[in-house]
Amino acid sequence: MNAVYVRKKNELGKWRYQRVNTGRGRRSDMLQGPFFSRFKEAGSKWQSWVSLGNTIEEAVQVADTFSKRPVSRPRKSMAYRRSSRSNVPIYFIQATESRRIKIGIANDVDARFRNLQTSCPEKLEILAVLAPDLTSEKQLHELFASTRKIGEWFEPSAELETFISGHREKVMADIRRLLECEKAAA
Repeated sequence: MNAVYVRKKNELGKWRYQRVNTGRGRRSDMLQGPFFSRFKEAGSKWQSWVSLGNTIEEAVQVADTFSKRPVSRPRKSMAYRRSSRSNVPIYFIQATESRRIKIGIANDVDARFRNLQTSCPEKLEILAVLAPDLTSEKQLHELFASTRKIGEWFEPSAELETFISGHREKVMADIRRLLECEKAAA
């Protein structure tokens, strides 16, 4: 339920809104109306003060109905959220001291790297970034589940390091091919 307020003038003559306890232990001086509240629409700022009525019972009932109304912006389905994450690059970041490797996704890998670095006491380095169409983060987590340490962090294993180096070499070969094409075109 939205909060219920009573409006009173202060010593300077300005209106002040004071929250009313709508449960047990109400103070009698707070039970004199009119009562007010503010409501927030999805994705917008607070609306101006709305009168709820002159009795506390009426105010509580109106505030309760407003809090139960449906949100104007529908939630996106889980399938939509999953599909929107399917075109996000997959990164491999390694902590240099513990050698643990994080497998994650981010729209902006550099920003994610900086964010992780500020919260990690170890120096981090980006090992590889995969195109999202090659595989999914979930598939990689399942593939290397036996070496999972905590969350998205994995102990380095021969299989994981081979996987990363194989994709790194493929990316480097693609870059070399692009550079050769640019040279040939020039």
